Formats: sequence, structure tokens, C-alpha cells
Amino acid sequence: MLRLTFRNVLGESLLCTRACCFHFRADGTLRAEDNFVVATRVNDCWQFGHRLFREFECEGPVYLRARRTASTKPVALGPFKLAKSVGGMLYGDEVFIGVRLPTLHLDPAESWHEVSMLQTLDASRPPQE
Repeated sequence: MLRLTFRNVLGESLLCTRACCFHFRADGTLRAEDNFVVATRVNDCWQFGHRLFREFECEGPVYLRARRTASTKPVALGPFKLAKSVGGMLYGDEVFIGVRLPTLHLDPAESWHEVSMLQTLDASRPPQE
């Protein structure tokens, strides 16, 4: 089970959520394995109800599968001991890995189409639409 810990914009509160996998979609949503919308990305923050969170982290091992555009094949990254995002940029073990999480409010050239966080990497399964 993966556990995402979100930090408030002001740094005063945390929110944790768990799932077998998480998918950051091109529509700016964060979805769990059942396609349930966990949060929505608004500019460089994650919105849960009326609360905004600027960053999150996930302790691993965690694997990433990402697609730059809808038509490109996914690339596999990891495993990482720690994956985190600050301001929409994704880091693996404290190093920026060149991936910006999808959002509707940025130029599409600046963000990736889809990013998945997984417990294990099953390269034979493409990301679900």
C-alpha cells in the first residue's frame, strides 16, 4: 500500500491518503486504483475540498511510470526510497527527475500527460485511460 502525505501551503497541517497506486491524469486529477478522484491540481497546489496542499511525499519503494504525451510510450523510473513533489515538480530520492505533474493550468509543453505511482512495476500493463 502506498501512502501519500500532503503538506499544507502554510505548513501547519498534514493530510494522508493510501492506495495501491496513484495516477496523476492530464485533466489535473489525482486518482486512486479504482479511478476515484482523490484531489484536483489547481495551479501548483492540490485541492482536497477547500484545503490546498503545495507538496506531497511517498515513502517507497515506489516506482513511477510516466508518459510525456498521450501518444508516447510510458517510461519507467525507480524504485525510489522517497518520491515527492513540490510545486508540481517530481523528485526521486531528493533529485529532480525531469517530470512535471499534469495540470490544466500550465502550458501542456511544461507538464507531462500522465504519471503513475506504483508499488511494483508491471511494464506489460499500460496506464489506463
